[in-house]
Amino acid sequence: MFLAGAATGALAMPAIVRAQDRKTAKVSIGRQPYAAGNSPLTQRMINEKMLEKAASELGYDLTVDWRDYPSALPMVEAFVSGDLDIGMWGNTPIVRLLSQAQPINILTVGEGHMRMVLATRKGSPIRNIGDLKGKTVGALVGGDPYNALSQMLLQELGDADPRAFNINIVNTPTQAVAASLPEGMDASVVIYPAFLKANAETGLTGIMNSFGYTEAGYSGPAGEGEGHLLPGVKKSKFYPDGYYL
Repeated sequence: MFLAGAATGALAMPAIVRAQDRKTAKVSIGRQPYAAGNSPLTQRMINEKMLEKAASELGYDLTVDWRDYPSALPMVEAFVSGDLDIGMWGNTPIVRLLSQAQPINILTVGEGHMRMVLATRKGSPIRNIGDLKGKTVGALVGGDPYNALSQMLLQELGDADPRAFNINIVNTPTQAVAASLPEGMDASVVIYPAFLKANAETGLTGIMNSFGYTEAGYSGPAGEGEGHLLPGVKKSKFYPDGYYL
C-alpha cells in the first residue's frame, strides 16, 4: 500500500486554483525495484511524470524525489524518522506501524494479489515441500515471504513451524539476496519479479507458489512440472486466493 506521513496528506486534497496562485511542492517517495507488482507501476509513474501532471491540474508545480530501497525495512525506518514522505510496502509493516500509533495515512492499495515462489537451484534434489525437511531455507523473517512459507508448511505438511521439520530458516533481508540463493542455503521464498529475473539469469527454479500451484521444478504427489493445483491449498482460510494473500 502507499502510505504517507500525517503532514503529507494535504498535498492530495483536490482544490481549484487559479493560474496566478500556483504553488511549488516537493515530495519524496520510496519504492522497491523488482519487489512486486508495484515495480512496473511506479516505473511508469516515473517515466510519464504522472504525479507531476496530476499535481499540475491542482495548481502545484511538483518535484518528486523517487528513492529506491532494497527492502521495506530501511524504507520504514526513513519514513518513521521523517526522512521519507510516502512509502509503499506490504501489510506486515503497516500493521506494526498502526499498533505503535504512528501518525500515518493509508492513501491507496498499490497492488493486488502477490505470487511468492519457493525456489531452489537448477538440478537440486528438492522437488516438493516435503523435501525441505532438514534443509536451510531463506525467507524474509517477519514479512510476507516467511508468512507464505509457514502457510505452505501448515497446509501441506500439517505444521506452520519450520522447526517441526528440522528446517533452518535464514533471514533474507532483500529479495536480491533471496533470489541469489547464497551458499549454505538450499531454497528460498522469492517474490515473483525477483524470481523471474533470477530464473532468466541464473536458472533459479521454482517448486511451488503461494497461489497454490506447482512451478516448473516440481515433482511429487500432485504430478510433474508446473500448473498443478496442490491439494493442501483448499484447506487454507485464504483459498481460493491461495495459501496466503
